[in-house]
Amino acid sequence: MSESKYTPRLLIISNSCLSNNTSNGRTLRNFLLGWDPNKIAQFYIQNEEPDFTVCHNYYRVTDGQALKAFLKGAKAGGTVEASLEEKSVTVNSISAKKRSRNPLSMLLRELVWITGRWKSNDFEKWLNDYSPEVVLLQAGDSPFMLKLASDISKKLNIPLVIYNSEVYYFKKFDYFRSKGIPRLLYPVFHSYYKYIFKKTIRCAEGSVYNCEMIKEKYDEEFNLPSEVIYTATEAEYINQKAKDDKFVVSYLGNLGVGRHEGLAEIGNALQKISADYHLDVYGKIPNDAVKAAFENCKGISYKGFISYEQVLEVMSDSDLLVHVENFSDFYRKDLQYAFSTKIADSLAMGVGFLLYAPPEVACSKYLKDNEAAFVVSDKDELFKTLKTLTENPVDCRRYSKTACELAEKNHNFTNNANRFQEVLREVVSGG
Repeated sequence: MSESKYTPRLLIISNSCLSNNTSNGRTLRNFLLGWDPNKIAQFYIQNEEPDFTVCHNYYRVTDGQALKAFLKGAKAGGTVEASLEEKSVTVNSISAKKRSRNPLSMLLRELVWITGRWKSNDFEKWLNDYSPEVVLLQAGDSPFMLKLASDISKKLNIPLVIYNSEVYYFKKFDYFRSKGIPRLLYPVFHSYYKYIFKKTIRCAEGSVYNCEMIKEKYDEEFNLPSEVIYTATEAEYINQKAKDDKFVVSYLGNLGVGRHEGLAEIGNALQKISADYHLDVYGKIPNDAVKAAFENCKGISYKGFISYEQVLEVMSDSDLLVHVENFSDFYRKDLQYAFSTKIADSLAMGVGFLLYAPPEVACSKYLKDNEAAFVVSDKDELFKTLKTLTENPVDCRRYSKTACELAEKNHNFTNNANRFQEVLREVVSGG
C-alpha cells in the first residue's frame, strides 16, 4: 500500500456497497485500504447506504428502480451523496424476509436489466467523468452484472479483474430450491449464466479467488490467470479474559443457509453438559423459522446484530468461538466450496476455535489440514469435545499458536491488501 506507487482509477461492480459491517462489503474494503479514495468508484444495486472511509464515489441502481425504468421509462438510480463521516451500513430488520428468488424471477430480472432501460445520460456521464482505468467485478449469480462489467471493460478498453468467492458456474442443481414451473426453468437459467460467465472470464485479465478449492475448480475448467488471496483481517490476539469469568461460547455471523440447525445442536450439547452453559449467537435472524428454532433451544442466547467493532470485542472476550455448516444433503452440496469471512477473524483472535461442519467442505479441509482449530463432523464427537473444553478451558487454546501463525501467513491485513492492489496495478501496466 505504498503511496509512492501509481494508483489507477478503479471501478468496482458489485451487488453490495463497500462497508465496515457486511461481509462482502468488508472483504473488498479491507483489500483496498490505503488506495487513494478519490481513485475508487463503485456501482452497486443493493438498497444500502455505504461507509465512505474507503471510497467517496458511488452510483446505485436498485432492482426496484430498474423495474420502474423498464415499465414506465422512469429515471433509475443516481449517485449516492458522499460524506467523510464514518457510517454504518443500514441493515434490514432481523425479521425481514428475503426477496423471493427462483429461476423464473431471476430470468425476468435479467430481462429488466439486460434491456438497458435503466441506463441514463446521468449514468453515462458519471462513468465518463470518472474515466476508470481498471474494472473490478465481485462476481455473483446475476448474469447482467457480469455482462455490465465486461461491456464497460470493452467499451473503455480497460482491463477487467474478477474477484470470485462462489461456484455458481458449476451448480447444475437448483440451488434456489424452487418448485413447480420455476424449478423446470433452472436448466435455462443455469445455461444462460454459464454462457455469460464464460464470455466474461475470457475477457478478464485475471481472477482472484478466496480459497484454493475454488481456484482449483475454475482452473480445471478455464486454465486462465488466477491466484488466491484469502480474506484479510485486522483482528489480533487481544484476549485478556479473567480466568474466573464464566465460560463463554460465541457464534458471530450469517444465520442463514441452515446454520441454525448446527447452532441448536451446539446449544443442546452445552445444556446437556450443564444448564449454566449457553451458546451466545450474534447476527441477523433471516426468517421466522430460524427465530422459532432459537426460541425453542434453551442452550442458545440470541444477542442480536452488532457492528464489526463489537464483533471483535465479543470474540476477544470468548473462551470458544464456533462456526457451523449444515449437514443436510442439499447444503453439503451447495456449500461445499463456501469459505466464511469469519474464519480469518477467528484464527487471528487467538482464542479457542471449533468448527462443526461436514468434512468435505472447504473450511473443514483448510482448518484440519493446517491444524488450526477443533474440527468436528459428528454429533457424538461434538458433545465429547465440548465436554472436554468446558471441563478444561485451557485446552481451548490447543490450536491458538498454529491458528495465529496461519492468520499471519494467509490472512495478514497488510500483506493481502498489498498483493491485491499489486494485481490491479499489474493488469493496468500490462504486467
